[in-house]
Amino acid sequence: MKKLLLFLFCGIMTGQAQTLQEKVQGDWVCTGITDTLGKAASGRFGESIDFLQLSFVQDTVFISQAPFDEGFEFMTLFDLYSVDVIDPYVYGSQRYLVKSASKDSLILSTLNMKNELVNFHFVNQAQFLKFSTDDVIDNGTIILKYGKINEKADYPTSFAMYRVNNTQPFLIPRPLFADNESLAFGNFIASAFHGYRFLQPGVVSDEMIIEFDVSKDGVSNVAVLQGFNAKINEMITKIVQRSSKFWKPLKIGQQPVKTAMRFHFVLYKEK
Repeated sequence: MKKLLLFLFCGIMTGQAQTLQEKVQGDWVCTGITDTLGKAASGRFGESIDFLQLSFVQDTVFISQAPFDEGFEFMTLFDLYSVDVIDPYVYGSQRYLVKSASKDSLILSTLNMKNELVNFHFVNQAQFLKFSTDDVIDNGTIILKYGKINEKADYPTSFAMYRVNNTQPFLIPRPLFADNESLAFGNFIASAFHGYRFLQPGVVSDEMIIEFDVSKDGVSNVAVLQGFNAKINEMITKIVQRSSKFWKPLKIGQQPVKTAMRFHFVLYKEK
């Protein structure tokens, strides 16, 4: 009898865990992080105003800090009221308590890097899909930087930094860059760009604005709206064209649609 009750209890737990897993499937964008008093707080991936997206796909989750990057893929384990994001290499595994989950909203509670309890507030990205048909989707600024990535670095390198936040324009669904090597569009551009020798050290460059279309056939119609100079414009344009095979088009339903994307680039070389 005890074995039968244990079997039934385990079956109920499994059913509830599966239901929780099913509830959170899809794309969720963070609208803010708060502490237990409801004040803005910081999380493992940034501040309350920074962009953060979780995309649950079966037993994995993609975590992205930019609206145009597919992000890092992690395994997940679901319990009755929580989900563990498994990462034994970079961030370490993290447990998130699911405080509430509905069709349109999701609240996850966990400890941040300061060991403080914080709440992540998410909304379902699908509700912003109607705005994805705008003429051009702006993706914010990518800073291409050549220097030491942190104080402990032994030598300079090229890397990218993003200026994006969680205001509505960045919550809109859009094509996603998915490259298993660079892991991010900014990294892809930064690693392939070799024009830092043309820059004056310690001086932030003017802004470059570039637009291109993304469809099921990749990147097309690359246009420089505002550039640096002919040499650097050509270099970045060619890198964008080479990124073509890594873009996943936006889908409305199951139908891929052509989407116009705009990026702003700024260059900087440390002294």
